[in-house]
Amino acid sequence: MTLVGLKTLFAMLLFAAGTAALLSMLSLMARGERRLTPQTLRVIHRIAGYAFAVFVLVLVVRGARALPHVGDRAALRVVIHIVLAVGIVALLAFKILFARLYRPFLKYAPALGLTLFAFALTVTAITAGFVAVTRGTPAAPRPEAAAGAPADAGSAEVGELLFERHCAGCHPLDGAQGAVGPDLRGLWAREALVSNGAAVTVESVRQQIASPSGSMPAFGSRLDQQEVNELLSYVRTL
Repeated sequence: MTLVGLKTLFAMLLFAAGTAALLSMLSLMARGERRLTPQTLRVIHRIAGYAFAVFVLVLVVRGARALPHVGDRAALRVVIHIVLAVGIVALLAFKILFARLYRPFLKYAPALGLTLFAFALTVTAITAGFVAVTRGTPAAPRPEAAAGAPADAGSAEVGELLFERHCAGCHPLDGAQGAVGPDLRGLWAREALVSNGAAVTVESVRQQIASPSGSMPAFGSRLDQQEVNELLSYVRTL
């Protein structure tokens, strides 16, 4: 599984844990007959809450490692993602504090739980939903030997942020009409580059990024070697 796919999986698990915590909380608050006992619902709510916190921690750590590469011109989707992540961490911290230390404020916990669920739903839609909409069906297997690509040239997660910042404006992944550059999905399964007809290899793609053919702007002075490696790793997952 690629790093991008792993991030999507964690986002979906985050949403699943949030859903379980929310439904158990609502069941506890509801009046009338319940299918499960209050004690069972509390156990479910506690386990789901712990799982939610773990998934939040994992995603925040992964995001924090990639954050230095975002720069000050991040795509709107990335900005929204960052704001929601900060909001989730803050709300989760308040909910834990209210439950553990400030019991008089515990009455606000349900409202915090509903807000956390809404944030988790939005993050899942931004992450998993975006991947599902823009990727479509999986690309054909990559001919590794023909492409001459290394097994791991960098972090695909960081490369995704670099792609959104530098490349997505001209190479959209949604098949938009009027795109300036070609759709790069399945690039490593192609025989040649659209721009100059060169065979698709790490070096030919790297050369196209640094000193491109056609109307594409050069990125040799904008991206360092490591950033190019990260970008290539992400493009290989498309």
